[in-house]
Amino acid sequence: RAIDVSWVRDGETQMDSAATEGILPNEDETYQIRKRLEIGSEDKHNYT
Repeated sequence: RAIDVSWVRDGETQMDSAATEGILPNEDETYQIRKRLEIGSEDKHNYT
């Protein structure tokens, strides 16, 4: 089954600046995905 993971900054999806590390298997036959976004200390935006 497909999933969608994204970062949202101030209500807008941030697709281009996020890095995906790939899909990794867990021991219980489920999977995890990691997506990261680098944010500078001066950044005052709201992220979810």
